[in-house]
Amino acid sequence: MKISTLVLPGLIAGLALGATPNFAGAADTTLKFGAFGSGKAPFHTRGIVPWTAKVGETSGGKIAVKVFFNTLGGPTELYKNTKVGIADIAWVVASASRGFKFPRSEVLSLPGVLDGYTNAHANRALWRLYEKGLIKEDFTDVVPLAFASMSPTHIITKDKEPSLKQLAGLKIAATSGLSAQVVKQLGGIPVFTPVTNLYQAISRKTVDGILVGFTAIQGFRLDEVTNRHVVVPLNAPLAFVGMNKAKLESLPEAAQKAILNTSGIQLATTLGRAGDGMVSFTRKRLSKNPDQKIIDVPSAERAKWRAKVQPVIDRWIKSTPNGAAILAAFKQELEAAKQGK
Repeated sequence: MKISTLVLPGLIAGLALGATPNFAGAADTTLKFGAFGSGKAPFHTRGIVPWTAKVGETSGGKIAVKVFFNTLGGPTELYKNTKVGIADIAWVVASASRGFKFPRSEVLSLPGVLDGYTNAHANRALWRLYEKGLIKEDFTDVVPLAFASMSPTHIITKDKEPSLKQLAGLKIAATSGLSAQVVKQLGGIPVFTPVTNLYQAISRKTVDGILVGFTAIQGFRLDEVTNRHVVVPLNAPLAFVGMNKAKLESLPEAAQKAILNTSGIQLATTLGRAGDGMVSFTRKRLSKNPDQKIIDVPSAERAKWRAKVQPVIDRWIKSTPNGAAILAAFKQELEAAKQGK
């Protein structure tokens, strides 16, 4: 049986979809995967396509994943729809999951925490926290199979190159509550804007700039309406591949192992490397365009930005159960991942 390809967020045009293997006979179990986007992002082509193939191979063809393109819910509904069983597995954007919070896991999204680290480091570090039980309480009905950092955000604008002082009073589009806090701490005026509306917001001059990462720029064609990238790592959106807990536990033990043994830190690492590749590709493409300008904020100046957003971290520590210990453990795991551990 041919394993369907799986669509993840269409953040960037990627490699053409590769062929998927065929297995003889019908699968004993077909899992419904809720997805959205074009399916051309490296998250999909380099991460999920090989993973679904491995699940099929490991199970001897007894598990198939049937993908429902943009029909089992969009970014705001997929977590809920996986929780109630409309989807068995789904790609979940944490900040977009309407009505649901992942407070402990939000440690990955804290401003500046990923400065000096890659998406692969971040994904591995968060998975280690999950294994140790530090963030498991965020996940009761949906089991994460892998985490995916969407890369740290930075300020992008049209023509303007705002310094830290010049951000005061600028209207900046923010896609989540945490990013809105970051904008406010930097002196800007946060304007909550779904990621799908960022293009229109800045092209119509509803906002002066956008807080977004390189992984979103090409997929949403934001460089068509912006040309200045003030790069200092701020908050990083969190996504994850999640599975309905009851559905997972209802499967035969061999089927559960086929899914779990091909997921976890290895899938998290693969998704992280795909994200890192997206960042590198986008930066190189923009740097070759004379109309685009990337301004990498020097280390000394970054310290001032970090000081400005520190209150966001302090509030998170106070409001999150075991927040200080989670943050300390995450930093340790980030460094361990960087050292190849």
